[in-house]
Amino acid sequence: MGLALLFSSGCAATPSTEGPLDTGVKELGALVIGMCPAGEGFSRAIGIAELVNTDPMMAVVIDSVRLLEADGVALREGFVVLLNEGEGGYGGGFEVPPSVEEHSAAAAGLWERRVPVAGATLPPLSRANLLLGVVDEPRGAHTVMGAEISYHRGESRYLAVSGIGAEFVPADDPACRG
Repeated sequence: MGLALLFSSGCAATPSTEGPLDTGVKELGALVIGMCPAGEGFSRAIGIAELVNTDPMMAVVIDSVRLLEADGVALREGFVVLLNEGEGGYGGGFEVPPSVEEHSAAAAGLWERRVPVAGATLPPLSRANLLLGVVDEPRGAHTVMGAEISYHRGESRYLAVSGIGAEFVPADDPACRG
């Protein structure tokens, strides 16, 4: 059972896919991150390196995110971290919340700036890291091929697709022994 991350809106217009939010990788499954199951009470991260609001005048607001082509993978949580000039975001595969052991202290500082994905605002020409916490339910070899991001700019509604996905391997896989 997946978690719906929604931000309520009163608009019923059909969203356009030709909006100002750039996800970089748009083809489903173009980049798949291999990951081991998360520990009890944790999820694993699909980190999209950058979301970019290409509009020079208006902010965009994320309304919801849903997983695409998910087989046995559920979305547990989602966050957005606005990135400063020259700053990189989280990648994928680590446990959420991230630990300083897995990341540098600077990256741990990014975590402190996170906001929930539903309602997250990207100012004009800003960059952000979209961090999706996913779990494999039940544990095993499961996949997700990407995510769909519903958002708006003013009264206009849009959809953006990220083709960054994940492949969970069973906990007894040699890659998961550590």
